[in-house]
Amino acid sequence: FFFFKQKTAYEISLGLVGSEMCIRDRYYPTARPLNIYLLMERTNPASKWKYVFEAYPWNTESYPTLFKEEEKSLLKGSSLLVDIEAYVNNTLSDYDSLCADAPEIAQYASREEYLKFALVQDSRTFGLTINGDYKTTYIPFAEFFNDKNKGASVDRDYDSEAERYVFTALQDIRAGEELTISYGHGNQYFTFISYGFINDERDGDQVKFFVPFSPSDPLREHKESLLSAHPHYKTIRMLAGTDNKRFSKALSFFRYYCYEGTKEGLDKLKEVSDNRPGRKPDSKPFKGHYIAPISLTNEKKALQTLKEVCQQELGKYPATYEEDLKLLKGKLDYNTRNCILYRSNEKKIFIDHISFLSKALAALALEEKKSILEFAAKDKDLQSYIDSILSLFQLFQFLQHN
Repeated sequence: FFFFKQKTAYEISLGLVGSEMCIRDRYYPTARPLNIYLLMERTNPASKWKYVFEAYPWNTESYPTLFKEEEKSLLKGSSLLVDIEAYVNNTLSDYDSLCADAPEIAQYASREEYLKFALVQDSRTFGLTINGDYKTTYIPFAEFFNDKNKGASVDRDYDSEAERYVFTALQDIRAGEELTISYGHGNQYFTFISYGFINDERDGDQVKFFVPFSPSDPLREHKESLLSAHPHYKTIRMLAGTDNKRFSKALSFFRYYCYEGTKEGLDKLKEVSDNRPGRKPDSKPFKGHYIAPISLTNEKKALQTLKEVCQQELGKYPATYEEDLKLLKGKLDYNTRNCILYRSNEKKIFIDHISFLSKALAALALEEKKSILEFAAKDKDLQSYIDSILSLFQLFQFLQHN
């Protein structure tokens, strides 16, 4: 299934480190065929995968998915608990379905063993887009590299013609020196839930929350019908800072959420979004992500609603951000530290967004163009937001339709 080659067993110079074939999870992904194959191989003493199994991180105590209830309680208020529950339920459902179709699977692993094996195995896989089709791919050679998001010593890429993953040294590497690659462009959420650690060099965390449509909204059913997925609620993800696509998409959705016009007006918003300049034909269906400012009134309501949601989410945590910072100064075990660090990062995102949204509301409350621009000039992030909404919608029309 794989091969690799390198300059020498002891020294690696700038250039090719290795390449190998990939095992792809092509069919029936919910049944995890890759997991089943490797589970059976694990019992084979002559398996060519033996060295891989020996390198697996079988100590899974730091993986949030397998946390004890006491450790999970440290994450109360975090949406990470929702993701953990979903992963466990989906994985065990896969196992039950497999055993119903092939009872002999049970001899290779119990439900608990399968959950642990699947978790470890999933943390070993990479996502690849091959011929336009996204695949989950297992790359054994990558098992020997540690994560370094910035300044990694080795790069990785997929050779579509040879159908191999290629590793290339980006610098001269001395014997005994650590080999590093980037595990992906994810943030701390990604490394924590996938690998059980928080890499401080990665960008800040993310927050995720769910926004149901109000039953009292006369346009609720029509708003839901226009969305392509999860019509009864919307999942919002935000990163640290407001000058990024996540925040733009979140605010865009709340413009849609707070719209109080007509059904025809909603249809027009969707039409404009679907026909926006630069939109690719294979782009994802409408999710309310590309709604330009509609009016001054709507923008204020969108900002205020998003601020209130952030305040509600922040209030779900038992401890405050300041209390977390004090705890982090003390002596903590590994999992406790990671949980408190993770939840404090989430809280910081909510706090910063609440502060920014308050300033944006204060700026728009001035309503007069010169006053808004002067107010925004005092804050770099606020000025970026004001400039962006003015570039998306003519200021005169924006201020007149209020």
